[in-house]
Amino acid sequence: MQRAAVPAIALMNRLKYLQKFLLISVLFAVPLVIVMSQYLVNVAHDIEFSAKEQLGLDYNEPLIDLLAVTQLHDALMSAALNGSTLFEADIATVRETISTRIAAVDAVDAELGADLQVTEAWAAIKATWDDLMLALPTLTAAESKTQHLWLNNQLLALITQVGNNSNLILDPDIDSYYLMNSVITTLPQTMEYFSQLRSDGTAALAKGALMPSDVTRLTILSGLAQSALDENIRSYAYTFAANPAIEAQLAEIAAANEQNLESFLNVLNTTLLTADAARQDGEILTSFVAISTQALDSSFGLYSAVANSLDELLEKRVDGIEQGRAFVVVVTLITLVATAYVFAGFYLSVKQTIAALDKASERIVKNQIPGDLVLQSRDELAQAAVAFNNVAKGLDLARREAVEATRMKDLFLATMSHELRTPLNAMIGFLHLMLYSGQLDDDNTHMAERSLANTNRLLTLINNILDLSRIATGGLEIVPTPLALRHISAGLFNDLKPLAQEKDLRLELSVDPTIPDSINHDETRLSQIVINLVSNAIKFTDKGTIDLMFKRHDERLVIQVKDTGVGIPQSKQQLIFDDFFQVDSTSTRKQQGAGLGLAIVKRLVLLMNGTINLVSDVGQGSTFTVELPLNLPHYEPTDRRKRAEFVFADSLNAQPALDAQGSTSK
Repeated sequence: MQRAAVPAIALMNRLKYLQKFLLISVLFAVPLVIVMSQYLVNVAHDIEFSAKEQLGLDYNEPLIDLLAVTQLHDALMSAALNGSTLFEADIATVRETISTRIAAVDAVDAELGADLQVTEAWAAIKATWDDLMLALPTLTAAESKTQHLWLNNQLLALITQVGNNSNLILDPDIDSYYLMNSVITTLPQTMEYFSQLRSDGTAALAKGALMPSDVTRLTILSGLAQSALDENIRSYAYTFAANPAIEAQLAEIAAANEQNLESFLNVLNTTLLTADAARQDGEILTSFVAISTQALDSSFGLYSAVANSLDELLEKRVDGIEQGRAFVVVVTLITLVATAYVFAGFYLSVKQTIAALDKASERIVKNQIPGDLVLQSRDELAQAAVAFNNVAKGLDLARREAVEATRMKDLFLATMSHELRTPLNAMIGFLHLMLYSGQLDDDNTHMAERSLANTNRLLTLINNILDLSRIATGGLEIVPTPLALRHISAGLFNDLKPLAQEKDLRLELSVDPTIPDSINHDETRLSQIVINLVSNAIKFTDKGTIDLMFKRHDERLVIQVKDTGVGIPQSKQQLIFDDFFQVDSTSTRKQQGAGLGLAIVKRLVLLMNGTINLVSDVGQGSTFTVELPLNLPHYEPTDRRKRAEFVFADSLNAQPALDAQGSTSK
């Protein structure tokens, strides 16, 4: 498992926490966006699908009204063309109604016809009606029947086409599907069969004669009408079983319609299909037309009720889909906000843990004992932080023990240096007496001079060690006094010039005229810094010039020593201020010395609240720049001890806290 996760671990190791969170967020958001977009597309499709079904119901509503009056017109014309004059006024009224309902269909076609792609079919129906009205005065009863049948079939076909093009035929739910089946197929077909029965029955009663072919046709139509009625009733049974609420809306009106149609069939059988049925009886004809029209009107009323119920189902479906979409979107947004909130909390928690680690590290660097690390987080990173803090406390204890051991060493060195200087001073005195007595021959004089030189070098080394020890233990005092820098610099120049001339080097002195005539400084320590820097430059320069410059920068005194010597490699520039460090530590090195001069310079500079910088290139020379306060304050004993601790800790590469303004850069 871990091997498989190696690429992921490598990637995470290269990223910061914010980048990690952003990457994880993107990986989380991409599939979420894809899934949500697909979901919203599907929801929009479902809403559009159901909304288009409602458009089909809107279009079919005036078509059904038109179908009802065209079927009635067919029945009335059958009576009129077969010799009856009872319905002339009714025919005129029906034709006016047809014109009104054609206008209603025109209006809905102008709005929805293009979307449902039925405008051409509707135009053909209007043309058929216009042709019928033009030809009607010359048509026989049979021709009129054929033309009306064609018109009604076109209307039924258009109702079916609207159902197909408006998605009604594809409705996915059981209750709405069978309601759709009723309004598109079974109920219009049932009404058409009963309409033909009314028309043919009216024609038979009007002409007073019933041929065997008429009986056969009526019998067949009666069977088809009964079958269509039964099929429609079965559709309602399926709907009621799937949705009891629809049963409460439609059961009563469906039962009433079934009863009216059954009554119509009973009248048909008793009036037309019996041997003793009365013929050419106006009262019977009028009654038959009224009963059949009432039955068909109840069917059209049922159609409106079914269409309304179906429209309500579709409306509820659209509302449900929209509510579901809103719920999903709200939950998703809440989840995203919560996720972003948790991610932000996680990120800030990690930052707090890292900040606590950073503070613990800073306390260690400033020589402050880290206390117990208290974190609110309990995760693995917090455990690592606590472990780090425990290690830091252990390291701090070890460092303090090392500091104390080094302090004891320096105290020992200071004591031993003092003890060694006493006999060395006596030896130097005796050697001077021997050399100046004139009693030594040449060989003994040479040996005495060599002994004096070695003794002086040893004394210098001991003095340097003593200075280092005194700085570390706080025993070295900085005593500021008024002094004339120009006079001091000239004296230092004169003392150092012979050392440069011994190696054929030119020593140049430059003093900034803006430096005041009198400054408050420690002459001994200032001279010690200059002598050590210039001596170091002379030691490592074989030819060229050494520049000693005193400058002023605001309220700071700048001492700069620039040589044209061998230079210092970049890798060793951080080490040259360490105790006893030699740039060339081999046994064949040319330059003598213990490696304490620059270490003393650095500690003296820090002790006086200054900085020292080095710029050097191998073969191009080196430039040491020291910045000190232009006027030194008087240091109290406690302040001297604090500064001694700061300088001593700096020599161990630590950075303890210090109230005074002090720093160093290399």
